[in-house]
Amino acid sequence: VSEKAGTTRDVVSSACSIGGVRFLFKDTAGIRESSNEIEEEGIKLSKRALKSADIVLYLAEKELDFKKLPVFKGKKKIFIINKIDINKSKAPIGGFAISAKTKKNLKSLKEELVKSYLSLDQAELLSVNLRHLNLIKQAFKKISLISPSLIVSNLELVDFEILSSAPSYTFDTINFLNQKSCVPKIDTIVVGMDSFKEINLWKKGNELKRNYNFLVINRSDINFDISKPDNVILFDDISDLSSTTIRKKIFLNKAIVNDTPIEIVKYITDNNLYKNGK
Repeated sequence: VSEKAGTTRDVVSSACSIGGVRFLFKDTAGIRESSNEIEEEGIKLSKRALKSADIVLYLAEKELDFKKLPVFKGKKKIFIINKIDINKSKAPIGGFAISAKTKKNLKSLKEELVKSYLSLDQAELLSVNLRHLNLIKQAFKKISLISPSLIVSNLELVDFEILSSAPSYTFDTINFLNQKSCVPKIDTIVVGMDSFKEINLWKKGNELKRNYNFLVINRSDINFDISKPDNVILFDDISDLSSTTIRKKIFLNKAIVNDTPIEIVKYITDNNLYKNGK
């Protein structure tokens, strides 16, 4: 780095984790026409960093400055106006207006970074195989459906079933969660009547029935004579809607827009889920 203003030469790199994704940021010298030998060398390094980047963050203090910067085709680009605590500038179309000093709008920018990264079709960027990458993308889509009002400080997302290479079983998941010292022990399982009537087919279903309480949601369309032991509570006054019903409707090409939020309908449609009824 030169002491002379405008002659920063080195590309400064720093890594951090955002939303579970590790990013390597490279802060480059400004790019402009220059006859200064030191500055020109810095600009060459900046252009080289741009070519190797997966996501390019264009940072400026006013929108007109973006027109002076090189735009590489095929690169994911995010345009950012900085110092809005001073210049009061508005965000460019599709971009962000932030203040690095006051941290205003940095949260939204971080969320966009994670979304942009997960949209990249480059499995080799992760130190995991393609299957893991697809699972991470699926999990991210499902997490994005969670209402912001449910995202509180004590909510923990557990990836036990996502990372499992085998089918997920309730018995295994509960055992895993009950071994975690930082969470309350699970002693009650909530199921619909359609699932409870087949619990003997579950992995160690009889053991689950012996060791856990059950809240069973009754369904008017399910005929099953349940002998109610002390550890089973039956709910009658509740919606007849069930995930089984929704899957059957999808299998029969029936509409489900009145049964579930439109965001979930879109997710199911976009990912072609439950076409086989399962």
